[in-house]
Amino acid sequence: MGGDFYFTTTNQDLPVAVNIFNPSDITPMHSADFVEDNHRIVAQAAHASAFLPGKDAHWEVISGLGYNGSAVSVFPTLIPVRSEPKAILAESPCLQYKIWIQHPGNWNFTIRALPTFSVETGKPQRYAIALDDQPLKIVSLPVSDSETNPAWQQNVLRNAALASSVHAVAQAGLHTLKIWMVDPGIVLDAITGDDDNARPSSYLYPPETRLVKK
Repeated sequence: MGGDFYFTTTNQDLPVAVNIFNPSDITPMHSADFVEDNHRIVAQAAHASAFLPGKDAHWEVISGLGYNGSAVSVFPTLIPVRSEPKAILAESPCLQYKIWIQHPGNWNFTIRALPTFSVETGKPQRYAIALDDQPLKIVSLPVSDSETNPAWQQNVLRNAALASSVHAVAQAGLHTLKIWMVDPGIVLDAITGDDDNARPSSYLYPPETRLVKK
């Protein structure tokens, strides 16, 4: 819902349109940990709703890294790469984020990772991602194999490597965003999701849209 507020000056009234959405009015929303705000969801990777271990590895929070002082990576680091969807689903550790989406449609989810070199020289760092029970997508971060690579230098300067994927949201409500390891060594910092109506974000990520539960 929405409405107009008016700011009155000496000579005129200035209307300001305000879109109001109160999550506390919707009981099922409390099953979510992150909620849409102005067509965008923002989550710190370390605040995952669930950390599901894999066959021989698990996601672990690392303090002191990232824009907000914590990031997540896979341990132990010397485990095999998993690039086949069946093996990823059965054997890779998984992060889950319970999110509440108000506006259905195509949503773009961007992963902000810390710049790291791949365990396979000349190949990109990859992760797998899916919304609910949709087929997973394997997404590659920018390839960097040398400190002289301009893309690597840019990622180091901003302390971030970015990659995105588009996922269809058929209906409003509670959804689960899932992220699996493909390549060990990847370090995840934050996740954003937005639709076509979201305003462009600034250099820094918008504030986390985490639901504070009482």
